[in-house]
Amino acid sequence: MAPSSASAVPERVRDTASSIAALRALEHARGANGLIRDPFAEALAGTDAMTRVRERRSRAPGDGDDNPSTSTAGRTGARSRARGGRGDDGRVAIRTKFFDDAAVEYLATIDRARGGEAARQVVLLGAGYDTRAWRLEAPSAEARTNTTVFEVDVESVLERKREIMGDAELTLCDRRVAVHCDMERTDWTEALRGSGFREGLPTVWILEGLMYYLSPRVARSMLRRCFDMGGHSSALVVSVVNPAALARARGSDPLRAKLARCFGRGEQKSARAMWMSACDAPPVEYFAPWTLDLAAQLGEAGCDFGRWTGSKPSPVPTDARSFRADVVPRTFYVRASKPASA
Repeated sequence: MAPSSASAVPERVRDTASSIAALRALEHARGANGLIRDPFAEALAGTDAMTRVRERRSRAPGDGDDNPSTSTAGRTGARSRARGGRGDDGRVAIRTKFFDDAAVEYLATIDRARGGEAARQVVLLGAGYDTRAWRLEAPSAEARTNTTVFEVDVESVLERKREIMGDAELTLCDRRVAVHCDMERTDWTEALRGSGFREGLPTVWILEGLMYYLSPRVARSMLRRCFDMGGHSSALVVSVVNPAALARARGSDPLRAKLARCFGRGEQKSARAMWMSACDAPPVEYFAPWTLDLAAQLGEAGCDFGRWTGSKPSPVPTDARSFRADVVPRTFYVRASKPASA
């Protein structure tokens, strides 16, 4: 992701992380009507991000966070407000719910396959201000006792989280380990092993909002390393974009954006301008040797939850050539698993 000092972490990326936490906080404030519960999100977001997100929602219904596959700028805000998606069409709430459900369901699968007494791990790569260790429930008390959560990110982010979370009670696991690492520039696998990660144990890997910030080489290598390091019954939950979404995010001059990233020159319009990689083959091929369980776009079955207020997504090309040539920007939320035979 970014260099390991606070001053070197791109400001726009920090702002985006805070904004997403703020959107989770607004979803939490919906109470029983919300898709998720996150009582920690507002403190993690901070006052500036909360103000910024509230203002953006009030003046720009349909302004999205991470999925440019459907344009909502021309729609009125009434439909969006009625369904609770004002400002981002429900993207962050839906994404968070998708990842929450997948993580809990995969942990329950490990329980069924190996029993609650089996040790298991959850690894959040690019953890940012994620709070799943404190707000999701383990499948059983026994499973919680035998679950370790590893959060991997730059030191400045994880240290701020530590200060804010304090001694809040862990609910998903018995032990949480902060792993300080710049995943783009250093060997994150060695950092993980050095922090107590045990290869061969069933592991749920969570890569939310991370992959497009990595170079194509690092992104593809990460998927393979996750597969190799986790044992049978391991699983992967990840968000990716297609080449058209990457091209749109980087604008008409990708070389200029790359130079800005490398040398700190030029003004980045948004965090998206720092995207570097895309899912450049149909998901069933791109994620191999993982077994693809689901690759969903917002608004499709399994990625709606009755809250998507954007346009219905168009069908995805299935052959490799058509997929790469597709001009529709798309974001995919993906669930994949490691079969027992692997």
